[in-house]
Amino acid sequence: IMQYIQAHGREPEQILVSLTGEVPRVGHHEFVATIEPKADEEGKVINILRAAPGQQVPDKFKRDFQGHCDHCCTTRYRKQTYLLRDKRDSSYKVVGGNCLADFLRN
Repeated sequence: IMQYIQAHGREPEQILVSLTGEVPRVGHHEFVATIEPKADEEGKVINILRAAPGQQVPDKFKRDFQGHCDHCCTTRYRKQTYLLRDKRDSSYKVVGGNCLADFLRN
């Protein structure tokens, strides 16, 4: 970045980063995606999904997800939730950011 600033006199607007490696997993849970709700111009909430490379997000999490956490069993507004898949039975769990560490410890 410093070389760019020296050459152009300003910071870059974007920096493209490429990561390689395996999908993050803890124990038998594998990271699938981050779900982030955003309101459109009409106030309708849509889910922005950021899936891990090679991961498929089931349709029900694309459209119908409303901020429920499978760990604390609470539905509320959340800035982000995390979709995890259990490698043992391929079931999905949605976990809020505040519950993530506790969920993965169990």
